[in-house]
Amino acid sequence: MAIYHLSVKIHSRSAGMSAVAGAAYRAGADLVDERTGETHDYTRRGAVDHTEILAPDDAPSWVQDRGRLWNEVEAAETRKNSQVAREIVVALPKELEAGAQRHLVRGFVSEQCVSRGMVADVAYHDVGSGNPHAHVLLTTRRIDPDGFAGKDRSWNDRGVVEDWRREWAEHANRSLARAQVMDRIDHRSLASQRQDALQRGDAAAAAALDRPAGVHLGRARHQEVRTGLPAARVSRALEASEARTSHTRRLGHHREHRSPATQSMDALAREAVRAGRDALYGKSEQRGPSGLQRISTFDRELRQAIERAAAALRECVRELRHEVDRVARWLREMQERQREAEARRQREAEAQRQREAEAQRQREAEAQRQREARDRDGGPTRWYDRDRDVGPSR
Repeated sequence: MAIYHLSVKIHSRSAGMSAVAGAAYRAGADLVDERTGETHDYTRRGAVDHTEILAPDDAPSWVQDRGRLWNEVEAAETRKNSQVAREIVVALPKELEAGAQRHLVRGFVSEQCVSRGMVADVAYHDVGSGNPHAHVLLTTRRIDPDGFAGKDRSWNDRGVVEDWRREWAEHANRSLARAQVMDRIDHRSLASQRQDALQRGDAAAAAALDRPAGVHLGRARHQEVRTGLPAARVSRALEASEARTSHTRRLGHHREHRSPATQSMDALAREAVRAGRDALYGKSEQRGPSGLQRISTFDRELRQAIERAAAALRECVRELRHEVDRVARWLREMQERQREAEARRQREAEAQRQREAEAQRQREAEAQRQREARDRDGGPTRWYDRDRDVGPSR
């Protein structure tokens, strides 16, 4: 069944966000932030099926270079609270093939964003799984042949987001119709759809729409639904995979240093996840044969809330770990620079001492030559006259 999802958010420096880091993460790329000197390497992350950059026809050719594009975005912003990017996340209809999904996103982004003067960096994630979606990272400044121009404040209007939500539903429904899929999506809330059905006199549709809105499942719960395994087993498998990756890195396959503080945060996160899992499902000896207890609606909502909190905690820990590693790398670089500067000063001082010693040796040699010359010319002198001998008296 096709589902509707479109969300929009702003990437701002005041929230500690970077356009370069965001683009690298979503595209699974290795980018260097020239403003901070930090390297964002996400080439090892999976689930990135395809990436592309869409831009106006008169945009400079360098916008197709992801690294330069987002570094130019960062360079154009001078305030510490600048909004550096805007992101749209859309759920792709599973009923469409990958090519049709990309055609759908290109049409929507070109019509609604690129036509306004934005540059769009699109990344398609999890296309082969049960949660296909696309991240569209947009510039906040208009692009022209000379580069980035001023900001168009009308892009921040709430009406623009409402237009995007409506247009995405229309674009998706047209794609579903071309693929001869009966399902359709609607950008309106369930309450609005139900009210519209009642006004049309469609009681059956109104009754079907009289239900609570869906809740975002999160990674572990989504894997549970997709694989049929209990979320606890999925969480343990994910944790084991992450632990193996960390162990491999510590063995030297990954050269980044992991500080004790980082490892402590990892332990804290694992302890929090373990405590939350035990609170949800009971301890291992208390669980039923299926691995999941029968729980009430309230307990299910509580479980979902705790799962979301655990996912947020893991994301926070990942960000903190990344920040600690970045600071550690910066400290190592500063120490290396200080050692190089000290070695350079010592070399220069030694060269200066050698020059002074050589100059002193030259001065002493010159003084010695002058003394020897005076000694040669300083003996008795005999004078002779052509007519008479005027020499020393006998």
